[in-house]
Amino acid sequence: MKYGEATMGQFEAVINKLGGMEGLKRFLSGESVIKAAKNIFSVWRTLSTGGVSKADLLKRLKDGDVYVSDWARDIMGKPAFKTSAEPQEISFVRLKVADLGFTQGPTTKELFARAKAQGFDLCEAEDGPHLRLSLIDQPRGDWFWVAMEPILDSVGVPYVFGVERNVGDERWLDASYASPSGRWYLEGPIVFRLRK
Repeated sequence: MKYGEATMGQFEAVINKLGGMEGLKRFLSGESVIKAAKNIFSVWRTLSTGGVSKADLLKRLKDGDVYVSDWARDIMGKPAFKTSAEPQEISFVRLKVADLGFTQGPTTKELFARAKAQGFDLCEAEDGPHLRLSLIDQPRGDWFWVAMEPILDSVGVPYVFGVERNVGDERWLDASYASPSGRWYLEGPIVFRLRK
């Protein structure tokens, strides 16, 4: 089909895929958008991850005056915390748990399954420290979870990373409990990778 042969119905279908007229306006302004369920999610941040060893990540966090909680440091020391040898550009989306269509707090298993079904990927564990390092401009009081396969700490408790700048202006890399049956707060902010 040639461009000039597209029907009005086809144009309408494209506009609907972009999220209606609001999504079309965002797309035409150059903003990357994807549609998940009835919501439109913009690319929140794109950054390079990988290419840094575990030890170097910890050093960069320390040199950047980032507070690394005992839980975060513990899971970074586990074999399940891997770093990739080559850097890669990754785009992330930030949303609230409720934005995925939940009306009550989902379990970790339910949350991750819904996100994957709607076109998101889980973050790699190394994304947590890289996001923390990149967010020099994170507003005070802001925080979010990193959607990733939970890593068991030294006593077998599953954790995911949390990235926070508290009201006292301290930048934290923390970790939050995330058992398969544990429930997530609907208004809680969470970050996923955008599927390529």
